[in-house]
Amino acid sequence: MRTLCVILLVVLFSPVARAGSVRVYIVPTTTSIPVSGEVAFEVYWYNDSDRPAKIPAFERFSFMFGALAPLADARLEARSVDHAGPDRSIAPWATVHDQTTITIHAKPDELVAISATFYGNKSRFKSNTVVLRNAPKA
Repeated sequence: MRTLCVILLVVLFSPVARAGSVRVYIVPTTTSIPVSGEVAFEVYWYNDSDRPAKIPAFERFSFMFGALAPLADARLEARSVDHAGPDRSIAPWATVHDQTTITIHAKPDELVAISATFYGNKSRFKSNTVVLRNAPKA
C-alpha cells in the first residue's frame, strides 16, 4: 500500500518537480520608473539541469507590483490570450531571453516592488522581485 502511495505521489507531482529546474528572472532596463510609467523588462529563463525542460509561451503572464509602504495597495498588470501557443523547450544548461514592457502606476518618489508569474499549459513560474523608485514630482 505504501509503495502504491509513493508511486501515485511521484506521478502526480513529477511535472512540478521538473518545472523546478527552470528559473525565471526579470531585470528592468532602468533603475527608476519614468513619468510615463512604462518600464521595459528583460526576462531570462535558465534551465539549471542536464535535461531539456518546458517553459511557457511568452503570451500568458502577470506582473504584480505594489508600494513598499504600510497598508499600500498592490496592483496587477496581466497579459494573456485566449489560445496561447504551446509551451517552449529549453535545452539543458541553456538560457532563453524575452522582453516585455509594462505600465506601472505609482505615486511620485514611491518605492515599488515588482514580480511576475508566467503561466504554461501545465506549469507556473514565479520570478524574482525587483524594486524601482518612481520618478519624483517635477
